[in-house]
Amino acid sequence: MKIDRVILSSNNNPLYYHFWKPLSKVYVEKFGIVPTLIWLGTEAELIELGLQDDYYGEIIIAKANDKYPIPFQTTWALFYHTLFYPNDVCLTIGIDQVPLSRMFFDMVKDFPDTDYSMLIADAYMPNHWTINGSASPTAYHIAKGSTFNDVYMFEDTFEQEIEKICNAGVKAFWEDTAGRWGLDETYSSMKLREYKGQINSLNNFGLLCERRIECERHKETPFDIDRLKAGWYSESHLCRPFTNHTEYITKMFNSISDYK
Repeated sequence: MKIDRVILSSNNNPLYYHFWKPLSKVYVEKFGIVPTLIWLGTEAELIELGLQDDYYGEIIIAKANDKYPIPFQTTWALFYHTLFYPNDVCLTIGIDQVPLSRMFFDMVKDFPDTDYSMLIADAYMPNHWTINGSASPTAYHIAKGSTFNDVYMFEDTFEQEIEKICNAGVKAFWEDTAGRWGLDETYSSMKLREYKGQINSLNNFGLLCERRIECERHKETPFDIDRLKAGWYSESHLCRPFTNHTEYITKMFNSISDYK
């Protein structure tokens, strides 16, 4: 299984969309995979924010369902829009995360392209996607677009898809929070429990954390640049907003080795 495409998403929240341009360059130049931004907004917004210039990869404009909160729709957009790439092996991940080595890519290299892989399925232990009503993260799911569709049986439009999920009788992992945070994770886990195909459910969260540059959102955690260049680190959960940490993040991005 070789990853062809990474699916990212954002709306007009600067905490997220500011990552698109520098991050798209990382995926192309460091990893040789195509970044795709799912934009929950309008073309006019893209133009106004200057997001249509000087980026790598592709942008898809998606129409949100006005009846439901945007944050959940932004996360589920990662899954739904794999529908557009049935023959590409796609990776879902947050736009404020970045792989720092080939660690995750090497974990799936020996799996067939027909499999569905979850690389940090144990992140919420003792909760786990295999337990009814429980969940695992939606980051680091890897499969062909056609396999994603086999699992989730996507609707014809994104608006219809959101309507289906919000009325599927599934409780969000954090049901009482604003926007029913984690609904994407409990819904995904439910559908995976029903899926009859091959799932590679890997328990790598401890290793990810051990080797992650965890920036605590506002705090620039020191890192060993030689270890970064050598591929020891797993990923970084990046500082936000990007504009407050440009020098730090740019140094990190530029120090990632070439894994193409």
